[in-house]
Amino acid sequence: MFPYVYLGNHVLGCRVNMSIEERMLRMAAEERVAPIRFYSFGQEGAVLGYAQSPASVKYRGTDFAVVRRITGGSHVYVGPNAFAYSVAIPRNGEFRTHGDMRAYFAESIAYAYADLGVKEIEVDNKASTINSNGSIVSSHAIIWGRDSALLHGILYADPLDVERVSQRVHLGERRIGSETYTEQQALQNIPAVSALISQINPNLPADARLRIARELLGSAILQRVTKGRYTNYPIDRDFVGNVTTLARQKFSSPVWTNDRLPPFSQQEVEEIPGEELAGELKKNLGYCLFLQVTDKDFKKMAQPKE
Repeated sequence: MFPYVYLGNHVLGCRVNMSIEERMLRMAAEERVAPIRFYSFGQEGAVLGYAQSPASVKYRGTDFAVVRRITGGSHVYVGPNAFAYSVAIPRNGEFRTHGDMRAYFAESIAYAYADLGVKEIEVDNKASTINSNGSIVSSHAIIWGRDSALLHGILYADPLDVERVSQRVHLGERRIGSETYTEQQALQNIPAVSALISQINPNLPADARLRIARELLGSAILQRVTKGRYTNYPIDRDFVGNVTTLARQKFSSPVWTNDRLPPFSQQEVEEIPGEELAGELKKNLGYCLFLQVTDKDFKKMAQPKE
């Protein structure tokens, strides 16, 4: 067990959310605690992978945030209906590899979904996803630092407007056999988690349904991950100051968002799975949730539903 400290379940802006992620990684290294948090997005936006070119963003506007995260993979669309979980740990030998860490927390989160009544839960550690009845429920990514590590993941608590998503970020396609399968169709088929949670009345107004889904998800994951053993971390002036500085100086900076500068050094980070710390930015990447899904599984995920 790690000394878990709970940072809460908040709705915040994209840049602040990404800043807290990096602050958590530093906290775990410096304070030897394991911060855990849950968050949603108070604005619409696109979150780029650590080593991804911003060319996949199709829409630019003051009402749409574009940010880069510290973990690998590719772009995800976020908005009020997106829900995320994040946990950082000190590197104390508990996990030998980042794969061990991913498997451990993915299993805990999968159990939390099952606690809420989500059926047919399966963990796919090769694709970094948790699935329900063959469809992706959530997807996660890792940064494996020298002194600490962080895993975070995202799910869609309520239905997506996939047409709107396709207007804002690139959605690709795959040629499998003689047929073409699209990420737009696969994203259309992703279940809204609020519809899978047995405790939520589907007839509730959308805002109430979303709020309850966030609360239930946060409580269930917190219990499963920490086994009920955690302390509340004080969000004091120093914490807010550190996060605000990161948000302003790094995560609001075009130098970081567009060019990924400065990259992490090998003295800071041992590995970001699948990425070079200072390599060229990658273009033409598919949507992050499907990035590591096999063709066999993607074909099923992208089939039109009757």
